[in-house]
Amino acid sequence: PDERSTYKLLYGEAFRAPNSSELLYNVGSVAVVPDLKPEQLSNVEAVVERILDGGWRVSGSLFHYEAEDLLARVVDPVTSELLYRNVGSVQGNGLELELERRFASGKRLRVSQAFQEVEDKDTGDHLVNSPRFVTQVVAETPAFTPNLLAGIELVYVGERDTLAGDTADGY
Repeated sequence: PDERSTYKLLYGEAFRAPNSSELLYNVGSVAVVPDLKPEQLSNVEAVVERILDGGWRVSGSLFHYEAEDLLARVVDPVTSELLYRNVGSVQGNGLELELERRFASGKRLRVSQAFQEVEDKDTGDHLVNSPRFVTQVVAETPAFTPNLLAGIELVYVGERDTLAGDTADGY
């Protein structure tokens, strides 16, 4: 709309085919080749970016994604063996906010905060091991030449629900 603002509407689709350890394994002395489908992922994201005075950039995005035909090891009810199967679907919604400053010297500082809620589509339960928020801080500086950067990235992952019904601390 103007020289300092950008609006984006993004859509994507991807898949992950089963790997060889998911497709080929033995149960006892019998080779098993299960009929597995690829995992499917789709996402949509709306992004607003704005360049501010003093070299600052601020952005915000809203996103939604869905994953279908997820692969997991499950206990076969007949043989009690652990087998890979396409077992479920999840969906997630979230918001990410970011603030970045690029300096004339080539240095860069970026801080971002993402909030998300991911749930099992069948049960509506919050997905285990899925943090509700993630914080990132990145600092970079040219090292020896303008084309070589040295930097540090700090990531904080918020608490997550566990399979046992507890909560794992953030780290």
